[in-house]
Amino acid sequence: MKWFIIKILLFAVPVLVALTALELYARDNYFAKKKAYLDANKQQAEVLVLGSSHMHYGINPLEMQPTTVNMSLLASAPEVDYRVFEKFAPELPSLRYVLLDFSAAYIDKGTQEKWDGNVYLKTHWGVSKRQPELWDNFLSIAQFRKSLVQAADDLRGKHIPNYNPAGFETQIDPKINIVQRFGYSQDSLAGYKRYIHRMNRDHNQTHLENRAINRVYFERIKNYCIQHNIKLILVSVPKMRLYNDFMGKEVLDARNQLAADLVDNQHVIFWNDDRLFDDNTEYFFDLNHLDVNGAAEYSHIISQRLEALESKAE
Repeated sequence: MKWFIIKILLFAVPVLVALTALELYARDNYFAKKKAYLDANKQQAEVLVLGSSHMHYGINPLEMQPTTVNMSLLASAPEVDYRVFEKFAPELPSLRYVLLDFSAAYIDKGTQEKWDGNVYLKTHWGVSKRQPELWDNFLSIAQFRKSLVQAADDLRGKHIPNYNPAGFETQIDPKINIVQRFGYSQDSLAGYKRYIHRMNRDHNQTHLENRAINRVYFERIKNYCIQHNIKLILVSVPKMRLYNDFMGKEVLDARNQLAADLVDNQHVIFWNDDRLFDDNTEYFFDLNHLDVNGAAEYSHIISQRLEALESKAE
């Protein structure tokens, strides 16, 4: 019996040590960084950024002049961002501006029930749209394969995530940096057919049912902002010319019409910057996401616009 227990311990202890290390690794992510930065800047934060990967990679809070918290998420959707807004907006007493993703591919996006971010949202931000399960408390188990693959990549030096204190990723994963892999020529990128096919499937489609649902969330955010004297700014971050030319007229018209319905030029405005960096290929890591340098430049532009709004208000 004694040897049996020893054998069990010899097996169990290394497993527990490995799982503990993996859990600590899994919890060191951008969700944790963003929440810590928000907690440290609650009293003075004037700008709240919401949205999907366009905003996540496109706006660096440390390059912004007003104190900014960027709570956007990879692969997010309007319903998720509304829940994040509902959670954190009341906690920011100095909030003056909400920058909401309004890229054409975002407004018709539905929420996936099994979206990876659900577990991280619940664990780090206390936001959940479903009944939590026991395993949700352990990121290394709930996202075991993802955590293991990322840890293995880091150990092999393939990609070591590097976030600044605000949770902004300052080192783009080489696996997704297609501009670096295929060069900075618009023509060479046009040959990347697999990526173009995915763009057509995910970004260049209209979903009327999703849009009707999402409009409710947009209206709720708008109404809250009006009631609390906060300016809501709908933002479509810059994309590469190749992406802009690829997007269909129907998709863009639908986005522009919804923006026109929400905008009142007093409480709600729309900054359509799709073509701001049309030919500045060096500002992107793929066709529709800014890289670190592009985000720095764009964050400075946003800061200048906010300063102009302040001057106009005075």
